[in-house]
Amino acid sequence: MWYVQHRKGYVCGNYYKHGKHVCSQHSIKENELTGVILDDLRRLMNTLNEKDVMEQLEFKVKQAAKQAERQVQSLSRQIEKLKEEKKCFIKLLASKTITEAEYKEVTQSNNEEIASLQSKLSSLTANNSSGGAE
Repeated sequence: MWYVQHRKGYVCGNYYKHGKHVCSQHSIKENELTGVILDDLRRLMNTLNEKDVMEQLEFKVKQAAKQAERQVQSLSRQIEKLKEEKKCFIKLLASKTITEAEYKEVTQSNNEEIASLQSKLSSLTANNSSGGAE
């Protein structure tokens, strides 16, 4: 359809460009076309079921919460594993299997990783408690 100013509406593009041998002369006024489109949109809006939309949103929120919970559990497990490793290093130091310098180096790295994981965990739990599951 092509807009024609003097007709204040749209005409068949094939007819307008190639003539009556290709297509018939059919047209529609702009205000009629606008009305038809608005009616179609209103009908479409009426078919949207608020309950279905809410169910879809609730499903997405629950999925995001489950994913966040899995991340929290994973971070917690990593932190616990690092704490256990730290205990093992203390035993190695006590049994003089490693030197104090080696112990300090290993535990410093271990502590930095624990702090990083705890920071991620705190950020994640803060987002979840404020409804930030995205």
